[in-house]
Amino acid sequence: MNTSGRRAGRIAAAVLSGVAAAALLVGCGMNGGGTGGGEARTELNIGIGQLASSADIQVDTASTSRAALTHVYDRLVEPDFKGGWLPSVATKWEFNDEVTELTFTLRDDVTFTNGEKLDAAAVKYSVDRILNPENKAYALGTLSAKFSGAEVIDETRVKLLVKNNDATAMSALAQLYLVPPKYSEKTGMGMGGKGIGSGPMMIESFAPNDRLTLVPNPDYWGDKPVKNLERVTFLSIEDEAARSSALDSGRADIVFPMSPDIWSGLKRSQRAKPVSSLMGQYQNLFLGKYDQDSPLKDQRVRQAVNYAIDKQLIVDSILLGTTEVPSQMVPRDSPLYNPDLEPWPYDPGKAKQLLAEAGYPDGFSIDMESTVGRTPADREVASAIVDMLGEVGIEVNWTPLPATEWLQKFVNGTGAPLFMLNTSVEPSMMSEAHFSQWTSTSFTRVMADPEFDRLVADMNATVDEGARAKKVQDLSAVMLEKQPVAMLYQVPMLYGAAQEIQGFEGRPDMSFDLSSISIGG
Repeated sequence: MNTSGRRAGRIAAAVLSGVAAAALLVGCGMNGGGTGGGEARTELNIGIGQLASSADIQVDTASTSRAALTHVYDRLVEPDFKGGWLPSVATKWEFNDEVTELTFTLRDDVTFTNGEKLDAAAVKYSVDRILNPENKAYALGTLSAKFSGAEVIDETRVKLLVKNNDATAMSALAQLYLVPPKYSEKTGMGMGGKGIGSGPMMIESFAPNDRLTLVPNPDYWGDKPVKNLERVTFLSIEDEAARSSALDSGRADIVFPMSPDIWSGLKRSQRAKPVSSLMGQYQNLFLGKYDQDSPLKDQRVRQAVNYAIDKQLIVDSILLGTTEVPSQMVPRDSPLYNPDLEPWPYDPGKAKQLLAEAGYPDGFSIDMESTVGRTPADREVASAIVDMLGEVGIEVNWTPLPATEWLQKFVNGTGAPLFMLNTSVEPSMMSEAHFSQWTSTSFTRVMADPEFDRLVADMNATVDEGARAKKVQDLSAVMLEKQPVAMLYQVPMLYGAAQEIQGFEGRPDMSFDLSSISIGG
């Protein structure tokens, strides 16, 4: 009996309405002749899912909004998106032998757009500002997990104090944006409604939750100034249909995020084109907590759940081939990637066998929670998983939740045993840092394995990059065996861009390089 064919039909039906909507969108105008060619334009409009309520990047929490504000602020170092780092404000950095201090040497020619000097004192102030819990900075959790503070050595040297001899501490630096001390101290968190940085762009105007207009910083110190654009405006357009309409009408030149069905429809458009990238995020199905009484405490049951999910069918039928099924939470082009690992296979027969061996020959009933609209097609993916688990006898009581409620339940430990959650290795892309999430002391509480804890601690203390890479590869193999989560797919980020946009490319942290973009010409 061919159950996979019927399942594929149900999953395809789940997205047909979206595909029809995409076809209608194309038929209503996106196939009606482009606006490419002619003279080059220098004003770029970008429609995003949510814009900031503040121009202070440490106050805002919306990921699409941070993609706009990153052009205003500098960091000590920039991620190369393969797990390594590139010089920025800092030209050199090194750990001491005990891995208790991380010392940076700074450029001496960087100033903020209000004229303040970006020196070691400014770096210390920026660190202290985030670490002060009263400020409720966006990066507090990330930075405080790795560093306890900063000390000025001299004007161009500063050291960060490393917690727990952790050689992966640099992963937190992707969220350490630098701000001018005098101005920030005077205006407080929120910076008086004005974001002041030293990056390639500066804020011309800002209407909270509505629009943010940036212009090039004429005194930018870096080697990638924005030369082709005189003005870039980010528009807050929360509704996807409205974002697509803005792209179609020419109100926006680039829009994101997009759902796979609407994005796929752009392939038939003369006005716009689809652009995609893989995020530094992995969509996972969390398989119980070690202090939760459920069948998932048995490793055989966790493996059975993984065998029961046809991840490739999800990628092909729901996400329309925009991503891939992972074997580990490490990008393929990273030196930490373990080439010997393969994604967990789909085998419903093996799933039923393992359930029987674990004492559940007739299956069982279990609760599951997931988000709606947090990642592309997350509702459709969750629905497909419910169907697939049902075919091996696992009856799932599924509750879709708004992102805020879902996140609160996850953090405070009241979530369902099955919990769909994207695990992030961005913006740093230091994939080794995520392993601490799976230790017995982590708030996730998904594994209580002393040997795994020891391996993670050993990896965290290893400064040599080659030795650490081998330990990360070994940990990825342990994760695949222990099955604290079912790794479903790497989360795609889908953009729509006008045909005349050139040089636009998404990055794993949802940012992009404005210096490479031009319009027409």
